[in-house]
Amino acid sequence: MPPPLAPTPKPQRGRPRDPERTRRILEAAQRHFNEHGLERASVDAIAADAGVSKMTVYSNFGSKEGLFQAVVRDRTAAVVAEAAGDGALDPNQPEKALLVIGARFLALVRGDALGALRTVYGVAGAQPEACRAFYKEGPERANGELAAYLRRANAAGTCSCRCSWALGTSADC
Repeated sequence: MPPPLAPTPKPQRGRPRDPERTRRILEAAQRHFNEHGLERASVDAIAADAGVSKMTVYSNFGSKEGLFQAVVRDRTAAVVAEAAGDGALDPNQPEKALLVIGARFLALVRGDALGALRTVYGVAGAQPEACRAFYKEGPERANGELAAYLRRANAAGTCSCRCSWALGTSADC
């Protein structure tokens, strides 16, 4: 009897996503969120600055809050994920890896992170979901990726970690 066929993936409708267009939307959104805050930023203005239609923004991100979450995710990726791609997060070289993570974190904070924080604080009462999305895609994600690196370095024996946060245990630091 022949093995069962794996289900075929559902074809994506419409045109494939253009990474350059997505980058333009995220950059325009970041500028508008930093300048005007989440509530006052206009999807029409973001779309115009990115050179796309408002419908394109909504079809890519679902909502203004989804776009904000994507901007935070994109900026957070600069702290740990990009460093992992260039081999800098080798668990056998914790000093080098932690210096790379620290430098990227400082670049993020010195850049636009304060604008994002102002945006989040400005809508905290009215839009708690935006605050949760910011925390999930920003600090929580960066902390999780840093903790995962520290666990790998600890397992490799190159970094001694006793903190429960880094090791994922219930022991105190």
